Amino acid sequence: MQTIFDKKKTPAGMWLIAVVTVLIGGFIAFFTMENETNADDSPFGETAEPQAHAETVVQQIGQTAPEFSAKDVKLDKEISLARFAKMDVLLYFWDPYDDKQSARIERLIELQKTYKGKIAVIGIARNTGKLKMESLIKENKINFPVILSTDEIEKAYSASPGNSYCVLIGLDRTILDSYTGVLNINKLSSKIEGDVK
Repeated sequence: MQTIFDKKKTPAGMWLIAVVTVLIGGFIAFFTMENETNADDSPFGETAEPQAHAETVVQQIGQTAPEFSAKDVKLDKEISLARFAKMDVLLYFWDPYDDKQSARIERLIELQKTYKGKIAVIGIARNTGKLKMESLIKENKINFPVILSTDEIEKAYSASPGNSYCVLIGLDRTILDSYTGVLNINKLSSKIEGDVK
């Protein structure tokens, strides 16, 4: 018994098969590209992290940044948003014992130098004590104030446990940007330059 598959293929049938094949190939290529990690989202120019740690906005943009007050580990001075009223503020929550943080801290040191007098980088160190942090500040020549994280600060900024977390605060004390995980330093610099004239 002859089936439709035994029939000789006509030019029209072959043309239809070719069109379907092209369409299927196009869909596969499209979804493959959608799932690839964008090179621009690499953390401070480093190789992109796994997709599970991709850049994620946490704090609502435009929201007023919560005030806080804590002692600078190195100089023992009171650190708060009010202290830097005429500058943008960049809060950086991080675990000093995370191997990935070394290169990022170096970039933040350079960022502080580049925008000196225009932005205040404030490091918020997790999972460490004052004496150990003092040693790390000296060893890495950190040029910005570092405070020890508290439950109050973490909660106020909805910081994600276990991930580095960055919050950029503008002159009007609204949040310009906030990310956890992967962060593009070029995008951050652009935000700063747009706010600080």
